[in-house]
This record gives sequence, C-alpha cells and structure tokens, in this order.
Amino acid sequence: MSGMVPSRSFSRIDVRLSFCSVQLKEPKIISRLSSLDSGDSELTTLDQAYFSGVPTDVKVHKHLAEEHLRTAYDLYYAAAFLLSQYVDERPSITFVGHSRGAALSLLDAVMFTQHLPALTQIKYVGYGVPRVGNQAFADYVDNLITAINDRTGVTRINNKKDPVPINPSRSLGYVHPSGEIHIQASGEWSACSGERPILAHDRLFLIFSPRCVIGQDNS
Repeated sequence: MSGMVPSRSFSRIDVRLSFCSVQLKEPKIISRLSSLDSGDSELTTLDQAYFSGVPTDVKVHKHLAEEHLRTAYDLYYAAAFLLSQYVDERPSITFVGHSRGAALSLLDAVMFTQHLPALTQIKYVGYGVPRVGNQAFADYVDNLITAINDRTGVTRINNKKDPVPINPSRSLGYVHPSGEIHIQASGEWSACSGERPILAHDRLFLIFSPRCVIGQDNS
C-alpha cells in the first residue's frame, strides 16, 4: 500500500507482518561521486529541528545533509501516516536504498528514531552506500540501530570492487557503521565484523578484515 511520498522514495506496507519499508532510489544517475570527492567533503552537524536527540559531535557530509532535508518532512509524515493506519502496536519500518539513495535512507533511519514511539523497530538495508559521517556518527548508528535483533539492525551490502563504499576517504574523517556484507569476486557473501580494536604497546589500533571494504580507502 503506498502513500504520498517524495519522488525519490516510496513506501510499502505489509499489514500481515506489521511491516513498513521506505525505499529510496538514487536521485541522480550521473556522477555518483560528484559531490563526495576529496575536494568537496565538508562535515557538518545535523539539523536539530529534525535530529533533536543526536549529539552535536555527530557529523555527516554537508551535501548529503542538505539534500536529505529537502524531503525529510514529507517522507516522515507519509511513512508515519501509513504506520498509524495499518500497523499494530509493535511496528517495524525498514529503510532501503542504493548508492547515494542508501546514504540518504540511512539519515532517514536515524531521523525516524528521534520521532517515532520507542517500540517502533527501525532497520536499515543499504546497497553500495558511501561513507556518510564521522566516527561519532558511525558509533551512534551502531548503538541506536545496528544493535537491535542481535546486531542485525544495519545491513550494508557491497559488491566486489564498487568504488562508492570507499568514498569519501577515511583520511577526511569518514567512517562506516558496522553491518557490512561483502560480495567477493568468487560470488561468496562475506559477513564483516567491522572495526576490531586491539591494544598493543599502550596504543589502540583498529584492525579491518582484508575481505571487506570498511577499512579500505580510495587512495
């Protein structure tokens, strides 16, 4: 069942499963990385009018934040209306997107956690999502969304050597949340544990799986 939602997205409701999905398509097909490159990757805080519960040290890509706000209001009320009409007292809403659309849907997932009742289960599935924010953002997503259902709240699916997930560069302060599943060249799907901290010689090091892109860079 569909509601009135922005042109970059649509909602679907499953009454039997008490499930709502919000799916975002990539806004522009051309130049997926056009505003995510090293020359245009400023981090900014989230708008407190929409993200009132998010700490101010959480920062995201400036252009993604601006683009998200253009449709955030309409998308929220469309999905909230569907939930109020067709879903029982323990609803589940899953945000799905591809590439840049996946980045925007991750911001939507974070925004919805600030405004829906606490019993609402919010999950996220992103395909080829670029890095969206800083370490504080990744930690916030992991604590708020990834942690649910035995740490299955966030799923990021990356295909082979897709360049999008390794941008913007980690050297610019960008970090992925956990939940990566990487499709290897062999076709195998590998679950990635994300960052694994180890302490050696009184220094903390982060170890990444060589089979995953979470720790790789575009350099």
